[in-house]
Amino acid sequence: MRNQMLRWDGGDLYWSELRPYEGGRIVVCRRGADGTTSDVTPPGFNARTRVHEYGGGHYAVKDGTVYFTNYSDQRLYRQDRDGAPQPITPAKDIRHSDMLVDARRERVFAVREDHTTGAAEAVNTIVAIDVPSGMDADTGAGADAAVRAAATVTLVAPKAGLARASNAGRVFLADIGMPLALFGAEREMLAALYGLGDLVELVPSS
Repeated sequence: MRNQMLRWDGGDLYWSELRPYEGGRIVVCRRGADGTTSDVTPPGFNARTRVHEYGGGHYAVKDGTVYFTNYSDQRLYRQDRDGAPQPITPAKDIRHSDMLVDARRERVFAVREDHTTGAAEAVNTIVAIDVPSGMDADTGAGADAAVRAAATVTLVAPKAGLARASNAGRVFLADIGMPLALFGAEREMLAALYGLGDLVELVPSS
């Protein structure tokens, strides 16, 4: 086995472990302050990203919560301590790496490699994953421990899950100057929304 990406989180030490005897699966592991060692990544998940094809920083941890990219679907997952992984990015060919957790604002910064734009090359950007913690970005379903926000600001484009989420509160779209030329079918819709102002309310309070 090969250990890599050592990270301290308080008194706990995290690392990722390549396991040839499990088909080359990469597992995030934790050694607690009490000396106990355990696997964080459960069976069926492989903490590995395909950004730039050869990969990169595939996980981050803050206050016991691990964020990692799963190899098979390349979705970014949030895994609370002793909990099951919950997807926080859509089921599309969009890859993430080199995550940085902004715990105060409940968001994760990451390098995004987008293969869905129709461009000849993947579009690389730095993004903030801004959905409420524990919420599925596709369906709006929340985990038991999901944050219930009074308001959510989504950057660049609407997210399908936010429109259906009971825990997102009022939903606003923020124009941060992303060129419309980067978008395909959504281009006209975004142009109309951006024309309404820099911050547009999409889902009012109920």
